Amino acid sequence: MSSQLFTNNVKTTLSAAINSSVTSLSVVDGSGMPLPSGGDWFLLTLTQPTQETSWEIVKVTARSGNTLTVVRGQDNTAAAAWALGSSVELRITASTMETAISAVPGPTGATGATGAAGATGATGATGATGAAGTTISFENVFLFMGA
Repeated sequence: MSSQLFTNNVKTTLSAAINSSVTSLSVVDGSGMPLPSGGDWFLLTLTQPTQETSWEIVKVTARSGNTLTVVRGQDNTAAAAWALGSSVELRITASTMETAISAVPGPTGATGATGAAGATGATGATGATGAAGTTISFENVFLFMGA
């Protein structure tokens, strides 16, 4: 089963401009990012480095150093061209929150009434008497109680 990966405070920039169709991104520093394997992945948000006016969320399926393999235009965003130096951040997204909320079980309903007790069953037969046991005696046993 694949899982979404998380980590705190990941922020870097693109080390090369990209067009809207590339599936590999190069970043200045990918060292703080998770290393997806076995179908695991994480989401990154691409935006302008100063005044944010547009965003793209990408699904990162692999990372090798500072090179990321991505699926573009995730979480109701569109793949776009991004300039050298564009911001790349691991942020909370709407789909991340929706997934987390849907994983929490709903409230449990009230417990139903206890049913009536059933009738007591018949007493079983008495078992055979066991063999005689061995008597153990203790001689010269002292009990010392002190501090």
